[in-house]
Amino acid sequence: MGEPVRVAMVGCGGRAGVHAPRAAASPKVEITAWLDVDRSRAEGSAEQYGGRVLERYEQALDDPAIEGVVIALPHDLHHEYGVAAGRAGKHILMEIPIAATPEQADEMIAAAERTGVVVLVLHSLRFWKSHQQIKALLDSGILGRPIFARYHNEHYVPADYFGRQPGHFAAEAGVLHHGDIMRWWVSEVEAVTACALMFEPESRGYGTFDHITVLYELAGGALGETTTSWVTRLCTENEMVRGSVSCEGGTVTTSWDGRVRIYSEHGRLPGGERFQVIEPQQPDGPDGEIVHFAECIRDGAAPLITPRDARRALELTIAARDSARERRRIELPALE
Repeated sequence: MGEPVRVAMVGCGGRAGVHAPRAAASPKVEITAWLDVDRSRAEGSAEQYGGRVLERYEQALDDPAIEGVVIALPHDLHHEYGVAAGRAGKHILMEIPIAATPEQADEMIAAAERTGVVVLVLHSLRFWKSHQQIKALLDSGILGRPIFARYHNEHYVPADYFGRQPGHFAAEAGVLHHGDIMRWWVSEVEAVTACALMFEPESRGYGTFDHITVLYELAGGALGETTTSWVTRLCTENEMVRGSVSCEGGTVTTSWDGRVRIYSEHGRLPGGERFQVIEPQQPDGPDGEIVHFAECIRDGAAPLITPRDARRALELTIAARDSARERRRIELPALE
């Protein structure tokens, strides 16, 4: 095995805490520099995982030993930091969204294409093992053509969350993930109709949604429905189905426990069975994102999501937000 891909972590908050232990456990990637507006957070990360603390972003961009940057910053900084990294020839691992507008996304993609760097935007549902199993099952055609898909993510967030992303996505950030999973599991999104709530006082104070439900019209005639709710009170006794796809010949579901349950009306599962449960081999959730990033750089692996996929997810999320605000159906522009 060759040298690890060396990266700088830009933003040392919650998501850095997800990536850092996975990088530390892998020989493929190494975080060698840390940057945060709160220097103490960068120092704490460097002390725990090794590497040095940066004073300015330009130090990462100017250092030839740093091959890539992990951008884990508020939404309104993604465009500025992403374009600068692309122009500097640094590979980019970025939390969602790719940018605040499709035009900003286009500028970032163009900058990366000019220097030939990898851009991996973390639409993290594609990294869940259960979701990959559903994707493989649907692609196999065993259950026939998809008819209806749904995905729900319902939980509670701290009151101060709404101030962390001022002017950008709140609950509709869930559509960045959910709209992408509709496209990945089933087919292209052609139109959306959304309804949303501003339920909690903090949400109303910032004028941002804390619940949004979206109906998707999908290519080929299928429908999709997703809900992101930050006002749902959950406990282990009322955990629910997370995602499901109903097809002509059966249904596949995944629940909060990570199990994938498959029903084949015509007994087309292994052994002629009509029902199967795939038990999780490990806690389900996004895993291996930063390692996959390194594999894309060093081994030429195909990214699980392309920058243009991320741009499309942004585009349909904005359409869903506008649909909820304006109470109307919105058609998506056709992809070129």
